[in-house]
Amino acid sequence: MNGRAVCFGMLALAGCASRALPDAELVRAEGTISAAAALGGGKHPRASRQIDLAKKEIERAKTLARDGNGREGRLVLEGARVDAELAIMIMRAAKAREEAHQATETAGAVSRAP
Repeated sequence: MNGRAVCFGMLALAGCASRALPDAELVRAEGTISAAAALGGGKHPRASRQIDLAKKEIERAKTLARDGNGREGRLVLEGARVDAELAIMIMRAAKAREEAHQATETAGAVSRAP
């Protein structure tokens, strides 16, 4: 009887764990969204779309987990983090393009100087 109780308890814990989102992964995804926004992602059209998508995916992941589908929720949460990372990459690329443009203009001005 005691073995059955332990077995049942382990199964119940395993079921709860499969429904919950890992806190560390949720914090990581939300932090990545914050980092993208801090880089100015909200002002860049493509980056802003990725940030909005990531936010919606986090909410969907929470809903899935709350409804008992933690496995799918974790996958959607991972997608949210990846979308936020894409927003960061978009912002870094935009910054690099701007710096390259400024360097080209500066070099052109120097070469035209008397």
